[in-house]
Amino acid sequence: MAFPPKLIYYLRMIGRHMIAHINGKTETVIQEVSVEKLLSMKNIDPACVVVEVNKNIVKREKYGSVILNDGDTVEILKFVGGG
Repeated sequence: MAFPPKLIYYLRMIGRHMIAHINGKTETVIQEVSVEKLLSMKNIDPACVVVEVNKNIVKREKYGSVILNDGDTVEILKFVGGG
């Protein structure tokens, strides 16, 4: 879902939210959110995914310390079994 420019401007001005591009979608997230918190907010088990921020893979042990910035691009890749 694309957000109207006025809404994006307003959310940034109130200083509590930022824009991130998550799996190809533009979303608003709270400022200073870690990868770990983002996964928790989306009900995603960190053990079942690989996370890439701005084309850099984040090591699982750093999910709690990597903080997203306004405009970051995040890709959450889920493991899928099959046969």
